[in-house]
Amino acid sequence: MLDAARDAVTFAQGRTCEDLARDRQFALALVKCVEIVGEDAGRPALDQDATVPPPRQPEPQSEKGASRP
Repeated sequence: MLDAARDAVTFAQGRTCEDLARDRQFALALVKCVEIVGEDAGRPALDQDATVPPPRQPEPQSEKGASRP
């Protein structure tokens, strides 16, 4: 995933939005890199412990204008 993200940055350096619209090969290369990052982001890491606790829930917001102790 990190390689694909680095590739996308390298490919895009010095390029413009107009380049993206005109150069199909450049556009497809960036799309592929983003696909790889997105797919890998949805998978658990290989070294991640299977007993990872769930994410913390945000604390309830106090009423508007109420001060915190």
